[in-house]
Amino acid sequence: FHPKINLSWARAHLNKRLFWDASPAERDLGMRWRTPEEAVLGSVPPIIENGWI
Repeated sequence: FHPKINLSWARAHLNKRLFWDASPAERDLGMRWRTPEEAVLGSVPPIIENGWI
């Protein structure tokens, strides 16, 4: 973990909802957000291929 992430920081920040505006990244970088299903289906094959599980 990062040195600034300690128990005090965790108590203050975990279990809180964070909101941000991703439209600049979408607009400037052409980012497209994947659905959770797409993310899982895209992540699992490399994990298996690399023998991580």
